[in-house]
Parts: sequence; structure tokens; C-alpha cells
Amino acid sequence: RVIAATMGSYKAPQWSKDPPTNSSWKLIEIKSGTEVGKHDLARKCILFGRAEDMVDVPLQHESVSRVHARVAFDENGHPWLRDLGSTHGTMCNKRKLPKEATGKMETNSSKPGSRGIMLFPGDVIQFGASSRLFCVEGPEESNRGAVKAAMVTANIQNKDKIATGWATSQSRNLGSRGGSSQALGNTDSAEQQQQQQHNYHHNDNHHPHHPQHLHLQTSQSITSSNMSR
Repeated sequence: RVIAATMGSYKAPQWSKDPPTNSSWKLIEIKSGTEVGKHDLARKCILFGRAEDMVDVPLQHESVSRVHARVAFDENGHPWLRDLGSTHGTMCNKRKLPKEATGKMETNSSKPGSRGIMLFPGDVIQFGASSRLFCVEGPEESNRGAVKAAMVTANIQNKDKIATGWATSQSRNLGSRGGSSQALGNTDSAEQQQQQQHNYHHNDNHHPHHPQHLHLQTSQSITSSNMSR
């Protein structure tokens, strides 16, 4: 089922990209504890709603809006969920998406929530007042812990590059004035490095698009028994 994500007044975000061809992202649809459908997330933007001629995944519940929500992939192949101004909202892990992650207007803004919330394998989505659950499946390397660890590592490497460049620049400046450059080395004590890593872990939660910044912290994995309730 292929629907153009430019139907009606909605246009897919400019930043969205098609996921890799071997992507394993999908939604497992659960009704009363039983799997009733499986939806591959294989395009850059997937629409959900009641208007079958305008969406990729039709939803029949009366509380669902015609074009209710979307999942879009970023340049790294990671999916983002956004409510498109629906009447009854969208929930992830039993928490309603905040207003920052709601609305039809897509932008390239770096403000929190502009892309929606980042989805991870194990997340569970609900649309409107429907009791159907849509369970997110994805590659192991995209689970919440792995992504967070990668973000922390990237931040540390970026900070190290900046610190090294600054130290080299200052060293050259001092050298040209006949001063000593030994005090400008970029090696920290073990205690300083540990404190630095602690700071990166803390600051990671303030990433502009990180779901924790949007007060949507991960709930525990929902078991089959929970789904059947």
C-alpha cells in the first residue's frame, strides 16, 4: 500500500529520508491480545488515520482523525512519531504526546518536539481512544540503550575534537611568542574524564529531539499479558 504523503493539507517533512532497503522497522497491530496485522515502515513518511484514500495505515476507530499521525525517518534511518493535530491525540507507552510534538505544519526547526518523538523497538503506540496497540519492532542496534550510548560517545568525541583544536591553536600562539605550551596539553586526569563523562550523560537528556526532553521517558516493555487487558 503506497500513498503519497502530500495528500490534503499535509506535506511530509523536508528532512525525512527513505530508510535503508534492508530496514526491519515495523508495527505489530494487537487487538485484545491477538496479533491482527503487521505494517512495514519502509518509506520516509507513513501516515495513519481514518481516511483510507489519504493514509498508509487505515484506522477504523471513530475517535481517530482522518489524518491522525505520521512516522517519518531521519537521515540516520531512525523513526519519529508526530501527532498531526488530531482531535483525541496519540499516545506512546501510555503517555500522550506533548503539544510540542503535535501539529500538521512540518519544519526544519531544532526546537524540542519539532520532529515529534523518537521511536525505539519495544515502544507501544495508541491512536485516539482505540484500544488497539501498535508495537514497534526494529533493529537491535536501534534500541534505546544503544542509541543513547552512541549519542554520548559522539558528544565526547566532538568535545575532544574541539578541545584538541583549541589547545593546538593556543599552543601555536604561545609558541610564536616564545612561551611554553606544556600547560595546554589536552590530557585530563582520570577524575576529570569521569566528571566529563557524567556531564555528557546528564546533558544527553537535553538533546533537542530526545524523547526524555519531551517528558516521554521509556516505559518498561509491555508483555503479552499486559496487551491482552
